[in-house]
Amino acid sequence: MGTALIIANQGLEAKDISKTLTSLGYGVDICNQEGDIASKLSGNYKLILITEDYLDTHPNIEETILNLPQKIRRNTVFILISNRHKTLNPFVAFLRNFNAVINFSDLPRLSEILSIVTDHHNELYRGFKKIREEEEFL
Repeated sequence: MGTALIIANQGLEAKDISKTLTSLGYGVDICNQEGDIASKLSGNYKLILITEDYLDTHPNIEETILNLPQKIRRNTVFILISNRHKTLNPFVAFLRNFNAVINFSDLPRLSEILSIVTDHHNELYRGFKKIREEEEFL
């Protein structure tokens, strides 16, 4: 499945998310040190999940995500984990520059939601990736 990065304050939610992702076959890396995040975001992750409470206390992270190279954005699914927003709310996801939003209360359904989110992400970039492979560029 690849590797997932969880960016969160220390707490149970990061451990719970990690257990679910591990059960789905993902390798998991958890980061809560702001100084390490910029280098981690440039890594080779299939999923990056960030809790909204972490973003509230580390607002520079959102700008770092916004400025990531498109190659990373095309190959990584960015998910905001929130207490305030409804799961799969496309407006909040777009506004915050994420691929999807998942409410904490829906984490027990993470497997089902990830399937939807990754399918949408793959469909979005399917044509681009096909052209890229055929033309061998980017």
